[in-house]
Amino acid sequence: MVVQGGEVECAHEKCQPIGECPVVETPTEGSCCPKCLTCLYLGVVRHNDDRWISSQDSCTQIACKGGVITSWRIQCVSECEGGRRMAGYCCRLCAQPINTEDPCTQCEPVLEHWYHCYRVACPVLDCPISEHHTLPNKCCAECKTYRSASAIVKGTNDMPKGYCSFRGGKFRVEEAFRTDPCTRCICQQGGVFCRRFACPYTQCDASRSFYRENVCCSFCHVKARRCRLLSSNATLTYVQHGHKWRTNECTECICDNGQITCEKEQCRWKGKCPRGRRLKKVDGSCCHECELREGTCTVFGDPHYITFDRLGYSFQGSCSYVLAQECALRGDMPEFVIIAHNGGRYFAAWTRRISVLVSLHNGSFFGIHLLPNKVVRERGRTISLPYIRIEDWPEYRVAEDPRKGHVVLSLNVIGVKVIWDGESFAEVVLSKKHQSKVCGLCGNFNGNPEDDLWPQYGSSVSTSIDEFAQSWRHGTKCNSGSAKESNQK
Repeated sequence: MVVQGGEVECAHEKCQPIGECPVVETPTEGSCCPKCLTCLYLGVVRHNDDRWISSQDSCTQIACKGGVITSWRIQCVSECEGGRRMAGYCCRLCAQPINTEDPCTQCEPVLEHWYHCYRVACPVLDCPISEHHTLPNKCCAECKTYRSASAIVKGTNDMPKGYCSFRGGKFRVEEAFRTDPCTRCICQQGGVFCRRFACPYTQCDASRSFYRENVCCSFCHVKARRCRLLSSNATLTYVQHGHKWRTNECTECICDNGQITCEKEQCRWKGKCPRGRRLKKVDGSCCHECELREGTCTVFGDPHYITFDRLGYSFQGSCSYVLAQECALRGDMPEFVIIAHNGGRYFAAWTRRISVLVSLHNGSFFGIHLLPNKVVRERGRTISLPYIRIEDWPEYRVAEDPRKGHVVLSLNVIGVKVIWDGESFAEVVLSKKHQSKVCGLCGNFNGNPEDDLWPQYGSSVSTSIDEFAQSWRHGTKCNSGSAKESNQK
């Protein structure tokens, strides 16, 4: 406001641009324009982005950035041939500037004929690391936004000498802290003072440069040597470090810094595969692979279940349950259904018999029943073992295994086999063609045990074994003396 000739003239104060300033000084009463926080160094006020050389050491450079003072020791880039020393300059002066793409390397002209080349460090910024951004061809980062603050805040009950506000934290006067492995700071009465180490200049490609945890400067991998390779026709060639090749199906070699090392591949399967798989040679491969041939689900005890995908759990249900069936759409008739009929007394349950139902494709099933004491029935009549049915559908054979004494029912046409010991042990064996096409208490045979507990008509895997098993209950009638149902995964 200006008074001229008895008249009052008002105008908006024109504020100077604050530029790239991380911290704006909290405005005082009567102040309009924002100002970047200054620094107080040895009694002298320094403005934002000021840089100067220490009066006590020509190799120490100091900068003011948003109220934070940062000092570092200059790292000379090169001791050039024919260079000269000059008072007031840290590094030897060179006749030509250093040709480098490093934006942190500066070559300042001196007396028009010489260049002072050195690598600088960057001022510490009073903003979170996430707010840092570096423009193309610039050495140092800037803050994306700025905040309002004072260099030093007056004392409080818990901090009587006052404190420094830095990156959202509070630091007592004379309290030291680190911002990164290269920088150590301290809160003083004039604000935050930081000492930063400037890493020396290296002629290391970015592809060979690497860092170690809690270490300030990068390291450089030594340039690796090539390997000499003599081919079968006596031709000498060179291969690069890290290059790999095979001398045969089982031996792989690698060039390691001028040295060739070869290793023979170790095969996982050595002549024997787990049950349900068979050994197969793969073209171009050193080792045989164990190819899936069939899947086995086991029921035993009171009772325990091991699915086709090897998930084990217990369920003491005393009703009838579907062990495995073709997973047809709702309303469609599956090609086969294998049912376990459980019985129980007091607090125990076990599998008492097994039924195998095969679709006749006319809306009905053909039933084969494996009963206690190894009795086998077909459509209500007991059959003598061994027995073969080959004239009508379904074709099957049933016999007693002379080695283990188990009854083995084989339906080779549909790829199903059931083994029964006549008491409580049963195995359901399915050929590979049923993989990912079955469901029931024995799981879905897809190689993943994590999704075996899928309820009938469910939309996701169940977390309750009881809920899962009850969904596969077959029929409504249960055996007398039902056992207490429990589960254990």
